[in-house]
Amino acid sequence: MDYLLRGTEVLHATVRRYTSPDEHPFFKDLPAPILPAEAYDYPIKKTDININNHIKEIYINKILSAMCVEGDDGQYGSSALCDVAALQALSKRIHYGKFVAESKFLSDKEAYISLIKAKDKAAIREKITNKSVEERLIKRVVLKAAAYGKEIDHTALDQENQKQKISPQLVADIYEKWLIPLTKDVEVDYLFVRGC
Repeated sequence: MDYLLRGTEVLHATVRRYTSPDEHPFFKDLPAPILPAEAYDYPIKKTDININNHIKEIYINKILSAMCVEGDDGQYGSSALCDVAALQALSKRIHYGKFVAESKFLSDKEAYISLIKAKDKAAIREKITNKSVEERLIKRVVLKAAAYGKEIDHTALDQENQKQKISPQLVADIYEKWLIPLTKDVEVDYLFVRGC
């Protein structure tokens, strides 16, 4: 998969994907863009925070093993392409925590400045956590997985009994165990690097 992921990133780098503030490559030594540079309004502080190695490790060792059934369907190429797309989507979603952290910082500067100066990561993590938002997110994820994760059988009239391709609860568990905590890691790291 690394070969395909790197090749994809090489191609995307040439068309300046990784010059955008919301994109983070998995590989460092990528070619320069062949397209002219674009000027972006940077709504966040520029940082080198990139936890893609950790995201990839969790994806390969935790998420895939939780999602995949045992066996070999021989669909290596299709699987690898889906893995690359999934990794890039996870990276973008998790690193978007920088934007979320900036918004939270701007909404309560004094409190965040105090916590940053005290170097109190635990208190910052607690402050950025909004349990009711997380609970709504998990409910929404379960509903979407239930709706879009069905094996469509056009002959079946009973939509409720159509087979799920993936357990909606498993998708919720992935969010609770990995996506939300990793996003919070990025938020906390960003606030520390951002400073006052």
